This record gives sequence, C-alpha cells and structure tokens, in this order.
Amino acid sequence: MPSITGPSEGPVAVTGAAGYIGSHVVLKLVQAGYDVRACVRNALDHEKVAHLNQMNHIEGCNGSVTLYEADMTIPGAYNEAFSGATCVFHVAAEMGNLPGSTPMKVYEGGRVAIVPVMDSVKKSGSVRRFIFTSSFAAVGHGGRTRPFTEDSWAYFTSSDDHTPHENWTMDVVRVNRDIAYSMTKVDTENYCYEEGEKSGGQFDCFGIMPWTVVGPVLCARHNIQFGWQSMVGDLMNGFSHRDMNYNIIDVRDVAEAQLRIAESDAVSNGDRYNLVCHGDDGFITLAEVKQVLQAHFPGKGIGTGLHQKKSGKWVESSNSGGTPPAVLEKCITQLGMTPIPPAQSLIDNAESLVSMGLVNLREGEDNFQKDMISPPGGKGKTSGSLGIESTWLGDGYPAGLNAPEFEEGAGERELNEAAKRIGVKL
Repeated sequence: MPSITGPSEGPVAVTGAAGYIGSHVVLKLVQAGYDVRACVRNALDHEKVAHLNQMNHIEGCNGSVTLYEADMTIPGAYNEAFSGATCVFHVAAEMGNLPGSTPMKVYEGGRVAIVPVMDSVKKSGSVRRFIFTSSFAAVGHGGRTRPFTEDSWAYFTSSDDHTPHENWTMDVVRVNRDIAYSMTKVDTENYCYEEGEKSGGQFDCFGIMPWTVVGPVLCARHNIQFGWQSMVGDLMNGFSHRDMNYNIIDVRDVAEAQLRIAESDAVSNGDRYNLVCHGDDGFITLAEVKQVLQAHFPGKGIGTGLHQKKSGKWVESSNSGGTPPAVLEKCITQLGMTPIPPAQSLIDNAESLVSMGLVNLREGEDNFQKDMISPPGGKGKTSGSLGIESTWLGDGYPAGLNAPEFEEGAGERELNEAAKRIGVKL
C-alpha cells in the first residue's frame, strides 16, 4: 500500500492520545501539519486532555487536534474517528496499572480489544496504514535470545529454538501480569500483520517496540505509576530504586519513528521496529542515570540505584550498563532517523517535571534516600528512612496484586468469556 504523502491527503487518528506516548504522537503529527483525530476515553477530563487542545495554538503549526471519545472495548467506537482517515496510530493499551486491573484484563486490552479496533479500520475504507505501539516485551521478555533484533520474539525458548516457551499459555497469562503483557503484545502484533495481509492491499500494518521510554512529559497526568518517565521523577525527589538497566529511547523519537513509517515508501506490511538506544551510552544503570542528572542539577540530592545484601543492608550500586542487548538500527538505516542523545532525553524528562512542580528538589548532593522500605504484602507506598515515597511504585502493581490463584483450564475459559462479552470472535 502506498505511503501517506502528507497532510493534504486527509486526517489521521491516534488512539490512546491522552497518554504519554500518544500525546507525543499527536504533537509530532500536528507539528508536521496533520489534522489529528485524538481518541480519548473522556474528552471532558480536562486534566488529561487540556494539553491536547492547546496543540491547536502552537505558533507556526498548520495542523490541528479534534478530540473523539472512544472505548476500545466497544465495537464500532472508532468508526467515526477512523472514517476518512488515512492512517491510524494505535497507542491505546491496558498496562495493568489501573485500579481493578488483573493479568487477564491486560491480555484482553491487547488481543481482544484489537478486533473491534481493526473492524473500524476495515469499515473506514480509507485507512492505508495502521501503526501499532507494541513493546520490547514482545521481543525480548525473559532474556532468552541475545542480541535482540526485529526478528526476535519473546516466546522463543532460545535463539536457536523458536518453539513457544512452556510458560506461554493462557493459564499462566491469567495469573502473571508480565507474561500477560508480553503475550498480548506478541499476539496482537501477529493479528495485525495477518489482517494487513488479508486486506488485499487495502492497508498495511506495522509494529514499534519501545523499551525504556523517557523524555519530557506534556501534562501532570503523565507522571504516573510504572512509567519510566516517573522513575526519573523519583530519582529527582531523592528516592533510590533497586538498580536496573535502562535501554533509553526518547519519547519524541518514538513519535518520530511512527510518522516516518506512515510516510515511507521503503516499508511493507509486517515490518517491526525496535525503539531502543543507539549505543553504549544509552544502556545504563540507575547509578549512571544519577550521574547524568547530578551533573545537570549540581548541589541537589538525586536518588540512585541500590543493591540489598543478604544481611538486609542497602548499598549504593556502582554497576555500569555495558553492551546493550539491542540497539537502534532499522529506524536509522531504513527510516533515516537521527536519535536524540540519551543524556538529553533524561535531562529534558527531569526539567519537564521540575517545570510542572511535580518534583521536590532536595538541597545537598548527599541528601537522598539510601534505602527502601516496602509495604507489607506489596500493598501501599514504598518509602525509606527519609520518608520519601515512590510515585513509580505507587501503591503496588494492581494487575499483580489482583492476580488469582492458578487454575488449569481457566485461562482459555475466561478469554472466551471476555471475547463473547465484547462481541468479537478470536
């Protein structure tokens, strides 16, 4: 299917437009001159959508934003927004961080919900490109293949054995949020590519798989539980986390990649794109993230990465990231992207939180929390000896806390019930 040559061909639609990534996709499109149909759950939730409306007043931009209310679990909800649109950017997803979420709801929010979304695409008769925001969890969940490329899939038992891993079942999905998230991204991707192939040239489907997405937040509601951008905020508040590796991609590059896919003549149905760092300087530990932030905010108490010894004592990490297991390549060679330096992404992330009053900087470079105190049973706020609470960890991960006990055969049964409830056939 030919590329979208530009805004003159007609409007485009973005699902999940009020979210962190979705908002940047909308902004990128408006800056490029597109008329964007921004699909949100509630157009009157001003704290979540005001920044989208403000994009209509960006000086020098010819694009526009119109809000459309839509629930991706309701058949036909996107019919109006997609009618006449040339491209759909499907960013909406169930992450498992909402109250009442379960691992099964995470899976349903991908593989089940995609069916009515795709039905609206087909009904439009105008959509030529469909770009799905998947996740690196669909590529390298569990670390079974290294290095990871766009040919890697999370269910591979190993890099040589491509049979599904023993945990890749609906019964495990029902009780394990991480498997549910990984598996729904894989299954939704494959469904999209199959639908693109079956369309007979009506539309093509593509997948992007971001890893650690950071960069500026566009509204206060983007500083949310279990968003990488809010972990940067925790560090700025002086909260230290268990050390981990970031594989940094800027949220603006995630949006840039999607625009380039829409307009490229070099892509074809089923193409996937890992959105990850482009060198060793982007695969870094939290201790190294602290170094970047500390250099930009001298004299402030910035949190770091911690390790806990068997004795229970917490110690600061001195680890370094090393060689990344996946690097940004296809977006550069095929799409011609020039990625934003990872240090700049972290700084812009931090400054946006500071400018919105979402962090409380502490005076003194040694004035940060050097331990963690977890709540009993994982429910409640995680803090430490200085009383600094984590935004990223929130009150615990709802999908994990609400996971039921394992029951053989229950996964497929509940999935079929969900499909029937929504009115779709899997």
